Amino acid sequence: MPAELEGFRSSESRAHDGSIETEQRVFIPKPVVSLTEDGGRALGRRYWLEVARVARGLVRARASDDGVEIDLAGVGLTLLSLGPEEITVESDRVTCRYPIRGGALSGAAGGELVVAQIDGDSPELFVAVNGFFARRGLLYRQLQRRLHVSVSRRYFRSLLAEDRA
Repeated sequence: MPAELEGFRSSESRAHDGSIETEQRVFIPKPVVSLTEDGGRALGRRYWLEVARVARGLVRARASDDGVEIDLAGVGLTLLSLGPEEITVESDRVTCRYPIRGGALSGAAGGELVVAQIDGDSPELFVAVNGFFARRGLLYRQLQRRLHVSVSRRYFRSLLAEDRA
């Protein structure tokens, strides 16, 4: 996988309602998926693959027509529950969204995880979590945020490496 991610940037903030907004972006030399529903699904599938890889088997991402369950392997604890993918294709982007339903790491249902590719003069990939209510305490700051950024970096590298293969 490529070692550097050109123009990688990450930001996080809290909305007025206390929910978390986080976004990671990276410039790409050219689009890695087509601007189609299949391209959007490929972005989503690759993201869940990287979640499992970063967690080294401790966490499983199980996708079905009903959504995605992120489980602690061998324990049966659902860390996050997300609704079915929602693919949007526009003239310059393809987006795959998953509504957040809840789970042990979530303080309440609400928000979404978004993965997308933006085409144009400076194509980009991005991952965003909008309106997420993390369970109270330091767990989000100390673990969830670091894991999320790590997954995003690996996700970007994986898509870029696959495109070069």
